[in-house]
Amino acid sequence: MAMTEPTSRRRRISKGALRTLAWIGGAVGFLFPWAALSLSPKPAATAGIQVLPGNQPREIVVRHVIRRIVVEEPGPASGAGVAYVTSGGSATAPVAAPPPPVTTGGSTPPP
Repeated sequence: MAMTEPTSRRRRISKGALRTLAWIGGAVGFLFPWAALSLSPKPAATAGIQVLPGNQPREIVVRHVIRRIVVEEPGPASGAGVAYVTSGGSATAPVAAPPPPVTTGGSTPPP
């Protein structure tokens, strides 16, 4: 073949055919993992549980612990240097003022 002869151009695939091939390839790539997992052999139901003679399953005991705080008035035998301190939400603590209302910056007032 001489260099002066024109070469024939390879024909291109249309856009529609190319899009169809892309959709088919995407669907196959998306569904392949599920197909591979469904075709793989399933393990036996007792394969994960191995009870050896020295390794018996233990009984699990669940205990709910409830703590109570009992407040008693000091008796006459209490010492003079004892101070009683309350913790957390004391009723005599000063209450902070509520924060100012939040504005939305729009034309409607906040609820």
